[in-house]
Amino acid sequence: MASSSKSKKERRKWTIFEDENLVEALLDVHNNGKYTSENELKPSYLQAVEELLKVSLLNSGIKARPHIESRRKSLKKDWATIHDMLNGINHSSSGFGFDFERKMVTVKDDVWEAYVKSHSEAAAWKNKTFPYYEDCCTIFGKDRATGKDTFSTVDMQEEIEIEENQNYHNESHGIPSENFDDCPQPIDLTHDERHQQNVQQEILGDKLEKSAQEFNKALNLESEKRGKIINALHNMPRLTAVNKISLAAKIGSSLEMTDVFMSLNDYMKEEWVVMMLNGEL
Repeated sequence: MASSSKSKKERRKWTIFEDENLVEALLDVHNNGKYTSENELKPSYLQAVEELLKVSLLNSGIKARPHIESRRKSLKKDWATIHDMLNGINHSSSGFGFDFERKMVTVKDDVWEAYVKSHSEAAAWKNKTFPYYEDCCTIFGKDRATGKDTFSTVDMQEEIEIEENQNYHNESHGIPSENFDDCPQPIDLTHDERHQQNVQQEILGDKLEKSAQEFNKALNLESEKRGKIINALHNMPRLTAVNKISLAAKIGSSLEMTDVFMSLNDYMKEEWVVMMLNGEL
């Protein structure tokens, strides 16, 4: 008879790259402020994270449920375990520290051995990195402070497994998950579909605004570089006005030539452009 573990659908194995993008998306949505209300997550929260991952993790197939919801809870469980080591009540965490360069808990062996006797969930974190601790403090820290995650880490793990088993049961019996990607778009949208469309438009709007800001910044930087090229050529007495105009256009048209020119000192700049005029470059 096959074991229950084999009959159970395998969990998604998240890569380091996927985790990094997930944490970044969680942080962006958290900082946005549109998807939380009085420290409670709005229904659109997970959908907003999914929309960000569609951009940063193309064709990954990662969905709000069960993938993002389950992985978020796993990250929160890991963070809570480390957070409690560093900030435990009744001084149970005395002697623990966090190395922000190596991204791991630091503690003496005798303190560690005493702690894990009563906190078995922490055993896996000796000499193990958790690179998302600081970001998770921002994402989950308010929940911890207000007592909204009063479950123990063991309770959290049990909740994750229950949800994953339910998802597997639904799929085994032909019950669709919350994924509307394969459904035709109706002409008359329901309230939920209009809400989802609004979420997607908000995410796209935020992305476009950010891209526009980055583009304008790049334009300003290029304009500043061209101004410095013209000023440098203007201070070269050996060049004629025609030479200066020609060189400014030629150097400014090439990113590589601009970088080389700007990296030289004043004397070398002038020698470099004279070599250009003489066809030696």
